[in-house]
Amino acid sequence: ADADQTHAPSDFQDAGAGWHILGYVSITSGTAVVELHGAADGVALADAVRIERIAVAPEIDVFGGSQPIADGDITPTAVDHTDFGLSGRSSRSFTIENNGSADLNISAITVSGGDAADFSVADAPNVIAAGASASFRVVYRGFGTGLRTTTVTIASDDADEGTYNFDVQATAAVVQIVDNRDADFAKTGLSPATGYGFQSDVHFAPTGTGSSTAVRSFADLTPGQRHQAFTTRVRNLNRAMNPQFTVSDNSSVHNQRRSASHSG
Repeated sequence: ADADQTHAPSDFQDAGAGWHILGYVSITSGTAVVELHGAADGVALADAVRIERIAVAPEIDVFGGSQPIADGDITPTAVDHTDFGLSGRSSRSFTIENNGSADLNISAITVSGGDAADFSVADAPNVIAAGASASFRVVYRGFGTGLRTTTVTIASDDADEGTYNFDVQATAAVVQIVDNRDADFAKTGLSPATGYGFQSDVHFAPTGTGSSTAVRSFADLTPGQRHQAFTTRVRNLNRAMNPQFTVSDNSSVHNQRRSASHSG
């Protein structure tokens, strides 16, 4: 451990002197030794050394990325992963460090309050050894609209932070769905059918009619934003295995041509 002797020790006061914390040691032989080595950049002063028995106990700390998250934090930010930003289904990882001298036992990690139904916890650890760390994920399900918030609670046997809380939030992505009965749906060479599919209606093209098209337009989108397109269907063994979907911004650039998987 380093101890800058150009400054007075100030970690705490005891016995009329200021003291600097050097570190911790687990005793196995019955003896502790503290040794000072001289330094080339000045006079190394050897004075009293204090040793004190401390309780063997776990100590929890939580991080989002490399940023600490305080117990009771109610201000989510992107820096520590507690603000998911504009998002569909996504997850963020958090790290629990045990900076104590005994195992940290995690009894539960839960979400509660606010929009808790939109979030869940995955990969929660059970025991974290002294000096070790483990990660867990908070999953945002992508439901709802607008700002979605909840509180993450880590229950453990930490002596003074046995219930460790912090808030997370996500802004639900704006979703548009254009179905077969909507004004923004146009077709060529397709026949209607009802009783199945999304909102109980579909259009279909018989085998061999490769010139048939179904076009759905999504208006009033903001230039510069990025959107992802999805499709749904009812599976059947007589379905086409290679229908082609083209996603574009109604211009000649950034088009993506994809085949629909027939696995589900």
